[in-house]
Amino acid sequence: MTQEAQDPQAEAPAVEQEEAFCIETVDQFGQLVTVWHKQAMATLLHLTKVPVGQMIKIGDEEPFALEGDILKGFNLGLQLALNYVGKLPFEATIEEIDTADAANQD
Repeated sequence: MTQEAQDPQAEAPAVEQEEAFCIETVDQFGQLVTVWHKQAMATLLHLTKVPVGQMIKIGDEEPFALEGDILKGFNLGLQLALNYVGKLPFEATIEEIDTADAANQD
């Protein structure tokens, strides 16, 4: 049994691409890596909740349902990604980064 095609990213955390700016301190770099990691883990964990029968479309291929061996492969890939991304080798306290201020500092 399959469900109607839904966008599996519909409830995923929004990731906005910001303009590039110069990283001037190790603290800035650490904060950016920590934020990226948090967003990546949230997206991967969201994908682990995709229901059986969810219709998926990749590129120009025909849509297919996440069932049986395809679902097993999908879940295996997610587990590998979660293990690979896993835990950062450092801990950081995240403070907001004002990218406009960081970009304008000389």
